[in-house]
Amino acid sequence: MVVFQVASLAKGMEKQAGSYSLGADVLTDPTGSRCGLAGRIQVETDPAANVLPAAPEPAGVTDPGPLTEGFTPDGLPPTGPGSLRDNTGDGDDRPGVTGTGPLGGPVVGSWSPDPENVGDYRSVWHALPAAARDGAAPLVLGVAGTIGGGNTVTLQFARDGALVDEIEPGGAVSSTSDYSGGASGGQAWRDLRVDLAGRPAADADRVRVVVSDRSIGPGSWVAVAQPRVPQLTPLTAIAAGGTAYLDWATSFVHPCVTRFGVHRGIADVPVFRMLADPQQRTVADEWGRSRFGGPQGWLVRTAAQRYAPTYLPGAWDFDWGQVRLVEPYDPRAVPAPVQEGDRTLWGWQQVGQAGAPAPDPAPLPG
Repeated sequence: MVVFQVASLAKGMEKQAGSYSLGADVLTDPTGSRCGLAGRIQVETDPAANVLPAAPEPAGVTDPGPLTEGFTPDGLPPTGPGSLRDNTGDGDDRPGVTGTGPLGGPVVGSWSPDPENVGDYRSVWHALPAAARDGAAPLVLGVAGTIGGGNTVTLQFARDGALVDEIEPGGAVSSTSDYSGGASGGQAWRDLRVDLAGRPAADADRVRVVVSDRSIGPGSWVAVAQPRVPQLTPLTAIAAGGTAYLDWATSFVHPCVTRFGVHRGIADVPVFRMLADPQQRTVADEWGRSRFGGPQGWLVRTAAQRYAPTYLPGAWDFDWGQVRLVEPYDPRAVPAPVQEGDRTLWGWQQVGQAGAPAPDPAPLPG
C-alpha cells in the first residue's frame, strides 16, 4: 500500500510537471508557506470585461471581412444543454447559481428548428494582448454544441497582413455548475483554453474565430462567444477577504484557507465556495445539501453563488475544481444580533416554543 501511494505521487509529479501536484508541493514546500493548491490558483472575477476589442482588418489577408451564413445572434436551442437557461450542464436551471454559460460577450450559433441547417461564421479581428502572447494567460473561447463530425472551430492569427498560425483548440473546461462532473464533454457551454507560448501564434497581433457547421440532424448545431484573455486574481487575495465554504474533498490541499465558523449557533457567510474536481464533485457536493442538514440549506437562501472561471498556471485547461463567489441577495444584510447571558435550567424544563418551520421562500434570484 505504501509503495502504491508513493508511486501515485511520483506519477502525478511527472504528469503535472510545470504546474501543481501534491507530491511536488510536499517536497518543495513542506511547511505550507505557499498555501498549497490555493497558492497557485488564479481566478477570473469578471469575464465580460476581458473580451478582446475589435482590431482593424489586416490588409491582404485571405477571406477578408466577417461572415455570418446559417448563424444567428443567440442561435441556441430553447432548452437543454447549451441553452441560455442551462446552468448545470445537463439542461437544468438550478436556483441560486449565477455566472454560468457563455462568458465572452455576444453569442452566435447555428441552432435552427430545421435540423438540416448548415452554415459558416467568421468573426471580426480582435486585438491580441501581450498577456496571451507571452503565456501569462491563455486565450479563451466559449463554445457550446457539437464540435467534430463535420463541425469545426478554428482560431486564425495574423500579423502584418499575413496569417501566421491556425489552431483548432481543445482543452475544454465546463463553464456551468457541472454537478455531474462531465459537462465539458457534452453540448453545454465550456471554455476552450489555448496556451500560445512557443507557437507561431505568439508572434501575432490579432485573432479571429472561424466556425463551420457541416453536420445535419438534431443536436448538430454549434455556437461560440467572443474570444477573451482573462485578467487573473490570486485565489489567496480573495480568501484574505473572509472565510470559505469548502466541500470536504477540497479541504486537504488548502492549508491557508479559513473555513467558515459557527459562533453561538450563527454561521459566518463565506466569501466563496470551493468545489472538488470532476471525479469527486458530485459526492463532495452531496454531503452539504439541505436534505442532509448541510450548510447549503442556509447558504442558498442567503446568497447567490456566482461561478468564476479559475486557472492553474502551467496547466491552463486542467479542471482542478471550481470556485463560486458568494454574493448575498441583499448587500445591506448585517450579522444577526446576539444576546448573551447565563441561565440555569432543569432538564425537564421548557422555555418557549420552537414553532413551525418557515415555508420555502419564493423562487430564488439567479
